[in-house]
Amino acid sequence: MALTQISTAGVKDDAVTAGKIPANAVGSSEIAANAVGSSELADNAVDTAAIADDAVTAAKIANNTITATQLNTDAVDTDALQVNSVTTAKLANDSVTSDKIPDNAVQNEHIADNSVGSDAIANGSVNTLELADQAVTLAKLEHGTSSNNGKFLRANNGADPTFETVTGTTINNNADNRVITGSGTANTLNGEANATFTGIKLNLGPYDGGTDVNFSLRNTNSGGYGAYISGGSGTNYVLRLDDKDQNQLVRFNANGDVGINTGTPESKLAIKGTSGQQNLFSISDTTVPTSGGEYGVAMIKTNTSNRALNITNYNTAGIGLKIYNNGGATGRNALECYQAGGTRFIVNEDVTVSTGNLVIGTAGKGIDFSAAADVASNETVSSSVLNDYEEGSWNPRIQGTTGAGTASYNAQTGRYTKIGNLVYLTGELNWTGGSAGGEMQIGNLPFAPGTDCEGIGNMMGHVLNIGGDTANISVYVGSGNYYSYLYQTRQGHQSWNTLNYDNDGAMIFNVQFRVS
Repeated sequence: MALTQISTAGVKDDAVTAGKIPANAVGSSEIAANAVGSSELADNAVDTAAIADDAVTAAKIANNTITATQLNTDAVDTDALQVNSVTTAKLANDSVTSDKIPDNAVQNEHIADNSVGSDAIANGSVNTLELADQAVTLAKLEHGTSSNNGKFLRANNGADPTFETVTGTTINNNADNRVITGSGTANTLNGEANATFTGIKLNLGPYDGGTDVNFSLRNTNSGGYGAYISGGSGTNYVLRLDDKDQNQLVRFNANGDVGINTGTPESKLAIKGTSGQQNLFSISDTTVPTSGGEYGVAMIKTNTSNRALNITNYNTAGIGLKIYNNGGATGRNALECYQAGGTRFIVNEDVTVSTGNLVIGTAGKGIDFSAAADVASNETVSSSVLNDYEEGSWNPRIQGTTGAGTASYNAQTGRYTKIGNLVYLTGELNWTGGSAGGEMQIGNLPFAPGTDCEGIGNMMGHVLNIGGDTANISVYVGSGNYYSYLYQTRQGHQSWNTLNYDNDGAMIFNVQFRVS
């Protein structure tokens, strides 16, 4: 009899062995629900190929049935897991490492609130890129408590920032626009009455009240300093002053040079203007002229009774004053001297004294003609300086070698001119009642000939006792004498003969000689 169906009751326990069942004979439809338990499965009997896709659901897996040892490495991928099928309870401690989580797999919505504590964040793992903009608010910073004041971050000398305690600060003497400075007391500042800033004007010192000044520096202490400025070297600026358009006004260089209207002064004080500009420099204790004869590039005007300008050079080889005119054309004046009333003195290629005299103030000094000296082979020049000029009157008198005597004069006049050491005398005598005797002399000469010098002159006489053979009469002055003799040249005589004293007579004479 053929068997068409054998029920479970008809099968002896353990009668159907694996050898009795052909390969693939038992499908899912042949297995009753819940008929195959874990005890019915041999270890590793069910491999991946034996399990139909989607056959094993969460409901089919008993709690704690599948451990890490039952899973091959990489056996369960993301596609095999239902959404929310793997809960925290299903994961063993430390079983999910960073290698098991793909890049960017864990999004914000996958992280439960408050689930990530500080112990779950590796040191240094959160940097600027991990923080969203504006993510750290004041609420996230430490707040003060009853025993702990509020704190803020502070870095000390390059050290890592630390939280410092914030305490209250008092500002003493505060008022509008005052600059706040520190004090010697902790947590206390001062409002400075003499240091103010309006947003436009900075004022240091007593307030000047001006609204047109952006910076005011003032010291009312008579022993104090207004400002101390230091810096620069060489031609670099210590202080630079410009106008509103930064056009150069004044430069104070570190080498001590000061430039006005120039940034490159060539001297200790340099003032620059445009070509032909007037009134670049003035020193005055009264009103400075703006036109006329007193107006110029540089002006000194004073109301003092002393000198307006005094230039002194103590170097024995130095020059006190040099004036140079590069005008070039003839007649361009290098120097003009004026006094109230007009021009007094002009120097160009000539020296012109317009009014007044050229005065030689030192005896023995004069006009030096050395450049014009013409020295011949038979000359010896002792001096080329014209150091004296003098003219005047003198009182000649008639006298004798035995004494001056007395006489009555109808005429007694004399004139002289002295040029350098050359003297020229003229005179006129008309006398009666003379009482002298001996040889006749003209006395009371204003000068005497020098050593090795003699004077000679001419005369014209009247009513004189002279010889009938006299050819002419000469006036002679010997070296060092302040009187002259009258010598007559007589025909037939081989010597000079003097005229004897005459009680009455008249003469006009001249004589010239050199003095020492």
